Amino acid sequence: MPSIIGNTIVDNYAKDGGGGITCGAQAVATLRNNILWGNDAPKGKEIWVQDHGGGGPARLDIYYSDVEGGKFQVQVDQGCVLNWGTGMIDADPAFVDADGRDYHLTWSSPCRDAGFTYTALPDFDFEGDPRVADASVDMGADEFYPHLYQSGETVPGGDLVLKVTGYPGWAPVRLLLGNGIKDPPQMTARGLLHLDWPIAPFDVGAIPGSGVLEESRPVPAWWSPGEEHPLQALLGPVYYPSSLLTNLCVVEVSETPASEYRYDDATAESALGLTNGGDLCWMHRFDAKPGGETIVSISTAFGNLTYGGGPANGTPCSVYVWNDVNNDGDPSDCVIMATGSGVVDHTNTARMNTYPIGPVTVSGVFFVGCKVTLTAGEYPAPMDQSTPYVSGDGWFCYSNFPGGFNYQNLPANHGLEETGQAGFSSYWLLRSGY
Repeated sequence: MPSIIGNTIVDNYAKDGGGGITCGAQAVATLRNNILWGNDAPKGKEIWVQDHGGGGPARLDIYYSDVEGGKFQVQVDQGCVLNWGTGMIDADPAFVDADGRDYHLTWSSPCRDAGFTYTALPDFDFEGDPRVADASVDMGADEFYPHLYQSGETVPGGDLVLKVTGYPGWAPVRLLLGNGIKDPPQMTARGLLHLDWPIAPFDVGAIPGSGVLEESRPVPAWWSPGEEHPLQALLGPVYYPSSLLTNLCVVEVSETPASEYRYDDATAESALGLTNGGDLCWMHRFDAKPGGETIVSISTAFGNLTYGGGPANGTPCSVYVWNDVNNDGDPSDCVIMATGSGVVDHTNTARMNTYPIGPVTVSGVFFVGCKVTLTAGEYPAPMDQSTPYVSGDGWFCYSNFPGGFNYQNLPANHGLEETGQAGFSSYWLLRSGY
């Protein structure tokens, strides 16, 4: 009997039903310690227990989970069974920044210590923090525990934004910038030290009542694109036995975002693939602007940092520029202008890979895309779900046959869809340089 345990399932959309989870015909499944929030669908906004296509009724047992709207947002087909067990709540999870797709829990979250603790629980949460951290396991993918992480992209001339989770009032909090990474790390009385000396400390205050301290400061002038800088946080005075070193956080400095068309915010919360494999091309529509008429490169990431599934590094990929001949924003009548090729690199990260193309001159509406041949279970197309989406900007095109993608006649493929109409409403990590 399949079980879904300790997941945060939020802000999804399904065209038919089951915005968060669908328990299919004849299935018998158990949900425990999950958060389902902000999902949407015509029926069963959060959950659909279905007898679809005459396959036979399904059964779903759910315990110790936070479901928005409670049972009112669950569609249970005739003959199916929903066992609404103990420990269920319907309360705002109080994420750090749901609008920005930061689904870490705050100190006040009702999901904290609200799960069911048992011996078969994983030892760690999705980012390696110990589970269980306090009185009981937390609902969702995140276990509230002292943790240092980066928010957004770090570029020369921009801001470095770091967040530290911890118990309210914990002070002082020091950010520690190392000269390198110890391999292996050094065990200390405050936990594992991952940083090589010399270490530069920066006092950033105390953990506020929310349990999340945000620190923003200009990127140091001597940091260059492509460099990596390791940091940890020390919570509490240096010589206090209860003070704690956090995890290692490695900040990568990205290329300065100057001459490029882009929509994304440098984060990929999900990724798209094809169920049975084939060729997949993810695409953006752009409007040419003065000074940006000559396209020289296409940049994209591959896969997803949280869930993985990206194609292997070294997998061939192709990039394209199309002209929208009638400027109607529909790529079905596009004409190919330029192609380029390369290989996948930095898979399952948000790191952009840049591929030369052209140069080619554009005007009015144009489209760019990246195509890979994938196998079943791979999800190469990185989806930015945190940037508010404008209908018509994102598209994807696919062929069910590996090597069968027709870039010269997009409607001749098995599918050409706008992401919003397909139920995704998200941008890609896909840019065009000029």
